[in-house]
Amino acid sequence: MINLAPDKKVVFNEAYRVLKNNGRMYLSDIVLLEELTEEQRNDDDLICSCVGGALLKDVYLKIIRDAGFKVRILSENKSISKIQYRGMPLESISIEAIK
Repeated sequence: MINLAPDKKVVFNEAYRVLKNNGRMYLSDIVLLEELTEEQRNDDDLICSCVGGALLKDVYLKIIRDAGFKVRILSENKSISKIQYRGMPLESISIEAIK
């Protein structure tokens, strides 16, 4: 869960650095479809459930691309919001990042 890392840019830059050319990284993470309130960002339960540190989907994907990766979205699960996160505006996304 990259969204638990305080500086996601550092994580993706380092992953890009250590991968060989044409290397691949697969990940699944929670991304936001709408911004959280400050209260939600600081909610201990939301932080522990990988929501408090999540980024907007477009921002998350941009950080990965800015690190140098080509991004292929493998799946997007929006129903997880209703099942596990009280209908919050988020989804689980699975990605292949290619150097």
